[in-house]
Amino acid sequence: MSQASPTTGVQSSSLGDLAGVSFVRPWHIVLTAAGCIALSVTLFAWVDKRVANQETIIEDDSKKRTKLGQQIEDGRTQTESQAEHLKTLESELSRALADLQTMQQEVSSRRLTATLTAVNSGQLIRQIDRIDQSMAELAANLLAWQRDRANLLTDERGRAIAGSDESLERFVVLDSQPIPSLRDVEGWQTDLASLRTSLVAAGDATGVEIAQVPDGFQRTIDGLESQTSDATKRLLALRNAVERVAANREPRDGGQTLEDAIKRSAEKRQQKRDEAIVAVIEDVHSQYSRQMQEEAAATQRLIEERALEHARAVREELLEAQKLDEKIELQQFADLRDAARQKEEQRQIAAKAQLETAAQRARMQQSMPLIRQYLAHCITPGNRQLNGSKWGYSDTKVPLSLSGIRAYGALENTPTGYERMYWIGGGDQNDRPDGVFESYIGGAIYDSEVPKVRTAQRLLTDFGDLLVEDKLLSP
Repeated sequence: MSQASPTTGVQSSSLGDLAGVSFVRPWHIVLTAAGCIALSVTLFAWVDKRVANQETIIEDDSKKRTKLGQQIEDGRTQTESQAEHLKTLESELSRALADLQTMQQEVSSRRLTATLTAVNSGQLIRQIDRIDQSMAELAANLLAWQRDRANLLTDERGRAIAGSDESLERFVVLDSQPIPSLRDVEGWQTDLASLRTSLVAAGDATGVEIAQVPDGFQRTIDGLESQTSDATKRLLALRNAVERVAANREPRDGGQTLEDAIKRSAEKRQQKRDEAIVAVIEDVHSQYSRQMQEEAAATQRLIEERALEHARAVREELLEAQKLDEKIELQQFADLRDAARQKEEQRQIAAKAQLETAAQRARMQQSMPLIRQYLAHCITPGNRQLNGSKWGYSDTKVPLSLSGIRAYGALENTPTGYERMYWIGGGDQNDRPDGVFESYIGGAIYDSEVPKVRTAQRLLTDFGDLLVEDKLLSP
C-alpha cells in the first residue's frame, strides 16, 4: 500500500504499487519490473545531474572567494598608493613654504619703496584711541558672554531652555554662530598699537600734526575699526537673541541642565544616523537571507521528492561545509578590514599631526621678522642664563632657556609678568642685545611699552617649542 514521506508528505510507490493490483500474469510482473528499473535509472541520472550542478555552485563560490581576496589585495595596494600621495603632498608643502618666503622678501622689499602719503597724525591718533577703547569694550563683552554662557549651561534659565525642544534647537543654532575670540581681539590690539607707535614716530619726525605714512595706512586703521564694529554687533545680536530665547521660557528647578540637553540632543542625532545605517544593513541581510532560504528550500524539496537518501546526505554535508567555510571567510575578512581601518586611522592621525606641525612652523617662518625684532634678548647666544630670579654664568654662549623664562613667570599676562619680561630684555645683567626694549632698572613700566611685552610673550607662547627645536632657544 502507499505511504507518505516523513519529511514532505509526498506519497511514494512501492514495487507492488508500481506493478499494479493483479499478480496473476507473470509477463505482467516482468514488464512492470522493467519499468521500475527504467525509472530508477532516470532518477539516478537526475541525481547525478543535480550533484554536478552543486559542484558548479561550489566552484562559483570558490571563484567569488578568490575575487574577494583580490579586492582585499587591491585595497592594500590603494593604501600604499595613498601613503605615496601623502609624501608627494609633503614635498609640495615644502616647495610652497619656500615660495612663501620668497614672496615675503618681495613684499618687504616693496614696502621699503612704497609711496608715502601726508596725513593728520593727531586726528588719526584720536581715531586709534577710539578703536582701542572699542576693542577693550569688545574684550570685556566677550568675557561677560563666556561667563554668562557657562552659567546658562547649568542654571535655571538653561534648564528652562532645555525643557523645550524648540528652544533647545534655537539655542544650538545661535550658539554655533561665529564670533571672534579673546585671542583674536588681542591680536587686533597688538596690530593697532604697532600702527599707533609708527604714527607717533612719524609725527615726532616732522614736529607738527602732519605725518608721512605709507599708502594704505588709513585703510588699515579703517579696516580694524570696521572689523571691531562688526564683531561688536554680532556679539550683541547673539546675546540679545539668546536672552529672548531664555526669556520665553519660565525658569525651573530640577530637570536636566542645558549642557546635558545639548549632549543628549547630539547623541540622539547620532543615534538616528546609526539606526538608519543598521536598518539598511538589516534590510540587505534580510533580503539575502530570504533569497538563500528560498533557494535552499526549493533545492531541499526537489531532493526530498526525487533523490535517494545518499544524494540527500551528500547535499546536506556540502551545504554545511559551505556555510562553515563562508563563516570562517567572513570572520577573516572582518579581521582584515578592522586591521586595515585601524592602520588607516593611525596613519591619518600621524599625517594630521605632521600637517599641523608644518602649518605651525610656516606661521613661525612668517613671524621670523617679529621674532628677530622682539626676541633678540632671548635668541641671541650669551653667557648669562636665568636661574630662578637670578642670573647665572656659563662658559658656552647659548640662547636663553625657554623653561627658565617660563619658570621666572615672564610669560604671565599680568603687570608682574610684564616687568619680568622687560627686566630680561632691558636689564643690565643680560649680556644679549636689548632689541626693542629700553634700558630698565625695575619698577612699573609705561603703558606704551606693554604692547612690546605682549608681542614678545605671544611669540614665545606660540613658537617657543619650535624655537627650541631649531636651537634658537635653549630647552
